[in-house]
Amino acid sequence: MAVSVDKTPDDARRFLAHFPPSFTVALDPKWTCASTYLLPGMPTSFIIDKAGVVRVINVGFRNQDKAAIRMQLAQLLSEDK
Repeated sequence: MAVSVDKTPDDARRFLAHFPPSFTVALDPKWTCASTYLLPGMPTSFIIDKAGVVRVINVGFRNQDKAAIRMQLAQLLSEDK
């Protein structure tokens, strides 16, 4: 899931039309979610384990981060409850 903080829903929809995601995108033009969680930067991603505990926070994104993020996800998915 992702949360868009574009200023208007139309801005978000235009962007998503060009780069359609394979996951749900919520709209938050008032930055309620970002403010609540005191995001350290944009984008920020959270990897949450099966118990609902935030285990990894990734700030920013570069293509070379993909392998590390996939490894983090695989490790958590392989853990027992």
